[in-house]
Amino acid sequence: DHKGFRLNHAWLKKFGVTNGTTAEDWIDDELTREKMIPYFWPSDSEQEEAGVRAVFLGHYFRWDPEESYRVALKHGFQSIETPKTGYYAYADIDDEFLITIHHWMKWYKFGFTRLWDNLSLEVRNGRMSRDDAVDLIRNAGPEQPDEEIDQFCQYLGIDRKHFFEIAEKFRNTEIWKKDSHGNWYIPDFLISDWSWS
Repeated sequence: DHKGFRLNHAWLKKFGVTNGTTAEDWIDDELTREKMIPYFWPSDSEQEEAGVRAVFLGHYFRWDPEESYRVALKHGFQSIETPKTGYYAYADIDDEFLITIHHWMKWYKFGFTRLWDNLSLEVRNGRMSRDDAVDLIRNAGPEQPDEEIDQFCQYLGIDRKHFFEIAEKFRNTEIWKKDSHGNWYIPDFLISDWSWS
């Protein structure tokens, strides 16, 4: 019996995929408070009084994408031929380009991509050695999704230059540094012979 843990505003700001913002931060002339009501959470005291707890499926079942895929196949699920992003051809396939952009931005923020996420699960679940995972990552490189970036830019009505200007604002300078030529790199990176150009 998993009791979960208290859900509060600090947890939501850190883990609630809002990049440290709240619904209040997004209100403007077009996005009114009334439109944002579903995104306002009860106060911490209201949640405490009601006994709200965060409980995730992973508290009860070991998360294994391969096992989930096998179950889904039995119920008619169809994957694609090659992975859209990352390692699995059956994950992240429910839109044309947004999910790929979402996962690729991890490169700027954390210094890894969706492939790293997926391969860490493969290593943890004993289906791949760490050395084999590192080799796959080395061969894949940073996986810049140019086609999806173009689609995303067209969708937003911006050019690629503007896209990368925005992306740069999210580069984590606690892990990324510039060399003497102005090129970004990550010191002590997992793969010592990584091509940073």
